[in-house]
Amino acid sequence: MGYAIFKLIQPEECMHLSKLFFLALFVLIISCSNDDNPVIENTDKEEDIIDPVSLTGIEIISAGKKIVGLGNNLKISARAKYSDGTSEPQNVDWNSSNNNVAIVDSKGNVTGLDFGEAKITAAFENHSDEILVTVEKYSGGGNFVIKNGNNDLGGTLELPSNLSKPVPAFVYVHGSGPSTRQEGTLASTRLAPMGIAVLRYDKRGNGSSTGQNLNNVGAFNSRSAFDKLSDDAIAWVKFLKQHDAIDTEKIGIIGVSQAGWIMPVIASKSADIKYMVNIVGPAVSVGEEIFYSGLTGNTPQGNNNSGHTDEELDSLLAEFRGVHGFDPQPHLDDLSIPVIWVLGEKDYSIPVPKTVRILEKLVNENQKEIDIIVKPNANHSMIDITTGTRIDIWNGQDGILNWLSNKVL
Repeated sequence: MGYAIFKLIQPEECMHLSKLFFLALFVLIISCSNDDNPVIENTDKEEDIIDPVSLTGIEIISAGKKIVGLGNNLKISARAKYSDGTSEPQNVDWNSSNNNVAIVDSKGNVTGLDFGEAKITAAFENHSDEILVTVEKYSGGGNFVIKNGNNDLGGTLELPSNLSKPVPAFVYVHGSGPSTRQEGTLASTRLAPMGIAVLRYDKRGNGSSTGQNLNNVGAFNSRSAFDKLSDDAIAWVKFLKQHDAIDTEKIGIIGVSQAGWIMPVIASKSADIKYMVNIVGPAVSVGEEIFYSGLTGNTPQGNNNSGHTDEELDSLLAEFRGVHGFDPQPHLDDLSIPVIWVLGEKDYSIPVPKTVRILEKLVNENQKEIDIIVKPNANHSMIDITTGTRIDIWNGQDGILNWLSNKVL
């Protein structure tokens, strides 16, 4: 068969096929060569050149430049500015020119430590910005909110009218149960006209003040409760120390009932307290007071429903063997300030006879400056138990206002 095919192809035809074969091979080689070295078109078009975006500056962002009150904060931040007109938040290095006045942390929280001015600077790469922060005192009367730990405390400062110089001030301390700043309204109306400011506030967990309320205090929780409540009052004392209308050397405390336990704690913790007005406060332990109230069958009116005489009640109190809880005695021993202690002779909520004996011992043996005032026939609410009329504890020779005039003004 092969021989037959060979015979069919003439020599001239073989030469022609050979030429075609080499031509196809040459085209194939050229094609492969072009694939490895593609032809680059040469154009006369000029490509656009884009300038890179660069950092042009740092800017401090702040809602204000003033801190009112020591320990309070101002939050600031920084933004990076770029050549294309855009900006974005930027972490920066913060610095204060005066760490005695104000400090700033890595997150831009500025804290006032003393009254004055400090430059706060934000720096990033070769750029920076600064603001002048002023730390100022509180001013004016009205409503305020301060911090004690994690709790917000709301209060009202009542200032005397026609202020011409800094004035004395008293913090009103609550009695037991739920209490707001309204409880101290009477003290404000009495003291402000004589030129004394009054700070009254909402007890923690009541009114606008936050935190766990301590409205129910017994023997078992009294120590911790009075420790916390005393700290709340001291927070307001510190507020008064930072107020431009207050004479910081004439700050006192005034309160009723349960406050009689809390105020000696405040005075022992804070050297800023210079005076104490204690109205129907007990000088015995919490356990004794609760036991005594149970003996008397105490009513909200403070009457004796026990059938026992005052002398018998005093003798029965001596038999108390229960849990005492908080005892004010160590704090009373520490007292070094003038005190007026007003009691009702017929107060069957607290054991007045024993309270008087404790106070008299402090005066006679420890030379404490305590004026003890016992109002005849008065119950715990200072109501005459016979006539039902209110007994005046403010005016007169032995009144609170006269005492304040002599000791404070």
